[in-house]
Amino acid sequence: MRSAIIVLLLLPALCLGAQEQVFTFNSTEAPQAVVNFSNQTATSMSFSLSGFSMESQSLGGQEYSVIIPMDINGAITGQLAIDGYPDLPCYSTMLIVPDQSNIQVNIISADYEIIDNVDIAPVQPATLESGAPAAIPFTKNMTAYTTDAFYPAEVVRIGEPMVLRDFRFVQATVQPIQYNPVTRQLKVYTNVNYELVYSGTDTRNTITRTDNNVSEAFLPLYKEFFANSEQLLANYNPVRGGYVIIYPNNSQFPADTINLLANWKRQKGYYVKVTRTDQIPHAGSTPTNLEVKSYLQTAYDTWGIRRPDYVCLVGDVDVSNGVPDYQYSGYTSDHQYSQVAGGSSDYLPDMFVMRMAVDNVTELACLVHKTIYYEKTPYTGSDIGYWKRGLVVAGNIQATTPRITVLGVREQMLNHGFTQVDSVFDWGSGAPNAGTISTAMDNGISIVAYRGWAGPSGWYNPSYSVSNLSNRQAGSKIGIMTSIVCGTGHYGSSTDPCFGEQWIRGGTAAGDTSYKGGPCFFGSTNTSTHTRWNNPIMVGFYHALFDEGIYHFGQNMVAGKLRQYQTFPTLNGTGSMVQQYFNTYNALGDPELEIRTDSPTPISASYLSSINVGTNFLAFHVTSSGSPLAGAYVALYRALAADTIQIGGYTDSNGDITLNFRNIASGPIDVTVTHRDKVPFIGTCNVNNQTVTLGADTTIIDDDNSGGTIGNSDGKVNPHETIGLNIRLHNYGTSTTATGINGILTSLDARVTVNTGTQTYPNIASGASALPNAQYIVTLANNIPHNELLPLQLAITSNEGTWQTQVVLTTNSILVGDTVTIAYPGNSNGILDPGETSNMTITWKNTGGLAGQGVTGVLSTTDPYVTILDPNGTFGDIGINGTATNSS
Repeated sequence: MRSAIIVLLLLPALCLGAQEQVFTFNSTEAPQAVVNFSNQTATSMSFSLSGFSMESQSLGGQEYSVIIPMDINGAITGQLAIDGYPDLPCYSTMLIVPDQSNIQVNIISADYEIIDNVDIAPVQPATLESGAPAAIPFTKNMTAYTTDAFYPAEVVRIGEPMVLRDFRFVQATVQPIQYNPVTRQLKVYTNVNYELVYSGTDTRNTITRTDNNVSEAFLPLYKEFFANSEQLLANYNPVRGGYVIIYPNNSQFPADTINLLANWKRQKGYYVKVTRTDQIPHAGSTPTNLEVKSYLQTAYDTWGIRRPDYVCLVGDVDVSNGVPDYQYSGYTSDHQYSQVAGGSSDYLPDMFVMRMAVDNVTELACLVHKTIYYEKTPYTGSDIGYWKRGLVVAGNIQATTPRITVLGVREQMLNHGFTQVDSVFDWGSGAPNAGTISTAMDNGISIVAYRGWAGPSGWYNPSYSVSNLSNRQAGSKIGIMTSIVCGTGHYGSSTDPCFGEQWIRGGTAAGDTSYKGGPCFFGSTNTSTHTRWNNPIMVGFYHALFDEGIYHFGQNMVAGKLRQYQTFPTLNGTGSMVQQYFNTYNALGDPELEIRTDSPTPISASYLSSINVGTNFLAFHVTSSGSPLAGAYVALYRALAADTIQIGGYTDSNGDITLNFRNIASGPIDVTVTHRDKVPFIGTCNVNNQTVTLGADTTIIDDDNSGGTIGNSDGKVNPHETIGLNIRLHNYGTSTTATGINGILTSLDARVTVNTGTQTYPNIASGASALPNAQYIVTLANNIPHNELLPLQLAITSNEGTWQTQVVLTTNSILVGDTVTIAYPGNSNGILDPGETSNMTITWKNTGGLAGQGVTGVLSTTDPYVTILDPNGTFGDIGINGTATNSS
């Protein structure tokens, strides 16, 4: 499907003739961009151009050639897109780079060919998607076309470092087709090998990393957009972050209704913080956007692993004591609330921020119930196939091709299991009436996609307005909408509700058959958008949804924007049109909402529905349609002032997971199991008091080289140690003393060997604890990474009964931090140039939990152009958070 993206991005700007030339250089099946290797010192890349075609185009009374790329396997085809300059493609790759390093690009080798007698068309201004059709004056930059030099000058261009939440990255753009308008020659680079070398420090948009945790919610975006993610992400630990709800201090927004949404997200496994606007520190009568942003910044900086992934702003921008928007150049926007990492020039989002733009308690209740219904108890009635029905709508009133864009979306839907995708197009004459669209919506549509000409009141071609949405039949078959066009998401306009607001507000909270529209909408607050900039956003949204498995609404919103960012590598700097579109394209509804793309099927979960107080683990086996369900998220949640529990995790390939937790008090726990396109499993586990129950309380680590232990006497679990475990048991029973106690320890992880696994305990009275009469002895493997969790199981027997408890060990190991500095002592320019021999030093920081003693390193390379004369380096001792540089 990647090849289809070229058509969607490039064809809307073209009106081509029939003459065509095809140039083929490399296999069309081979990847165009390949990451040879990537680490904290360098990234090696290879690029090969499969080919392209040239077709004739008449512009300004002259015949020109237009280049159409052949494919984009492994790289994203972008556009230089500078009005009046030669219209040439480029190929963009986004690469993770070290948190604070300087980046230099070196061309290792490059092959090229010359093509003579070519007149390349100039880039024409972007087509406006609002207002009446108008002729666009022909544009040609005569300075560019009379300069005797190849344009662009660089074969590989590196953009400014930017930050996407957890990672700093650069955009590496290969510009393989260069044009000299004076000699009328194309220089075509067919193969380019280049490297990014990281050394020194660059203070632009840096990251100061305190741990190796990364956002679970952003992880799919890292995998889609960062070409070297596969080689680097293994060093990081994905964690489920927080969900923030900010709502007005207004009687029309009651806390009870807000908490319905909050509690559902908690049941799904999210830490949720609900904040009323008057609870945000503020100087005036209500918080300003800067004060709201400061609150979110503090949450991001101080909440640790619970730092917000999602932010839901509740209430329209004009409600009393509400959440103001954060305008950008006069445009209504909430985007800047999401900018909490990086520097002043970094405008990329670091949280998924959306707004439930409702005016009153009735609309709020409807949207909250609609959202929970969509996720928790989705429609599974006789017309369950509606989940595989879509609707694409486009208007072709101007010389643009939104129809081609939505046809691409339609093709993606059909290729991924949709059985019916209706298409409604306005060709300028004999336009379809609103009833055609209304009939499709009333029958039930799960996804609606529009491109064309519109404004806050609705679509202009074909005409479909707020009133049309308002008059839809109420029902239970709801869906999501993307309206990538001018103004339909302008929640700050005088049209209230705007088209997008009507979509999310439609219906009532009377019941599951009373809804209209759907829970989420994606559109623009800008009433003057352009085809060139809009198309990549729609392409990115649906490519992520159908081809990359990204399905939370806020994620898909950002994926659309990132695709636009990647498409225009020379036009995405500070103050650029790309930055404007990041701010003016906003989404309405719940940012965490899971977009459904298939008919939901139920989940089954097997587990102990009743456990004793003192039990510290619970095992689950999850299935769907009788088969094990991998990747299901199992969450336990209970909210008590003195005893809150919230824990979760993903099932393995067998549908199994064991959740470990501390001792909890008696009472029910919510069990929620979720998975994409499934009906969630909702259950409970009852925790009961017994007269006697034994379970693990605390564990004391002994590694003092006595009593059979071998270690460094730090009282921590380190690789390659033989340690003693003094596992203390507690009697959680209400009245009875446990007698005749024995424990048998086994390992649930192959990296831990139990040497001495059987011990006895003294009698333990109710409410008391005791250590074993002698310690258990285990040996750890020598290659266990930092912060690994190693589960052990202890079978306990006594005269009063038997129990199972678990002990989870957390390893402390050396960990090479992200910031690795390379220097070349004695080298005049500090750079390893081709043909040069130089000394090299590597400086790194130990961000793990174990001090290193006598650390050595062996340098290796997979680059055939580099020869290592002395691979061995000595770093000596390096403490926790210490740094070391090789001395030889």
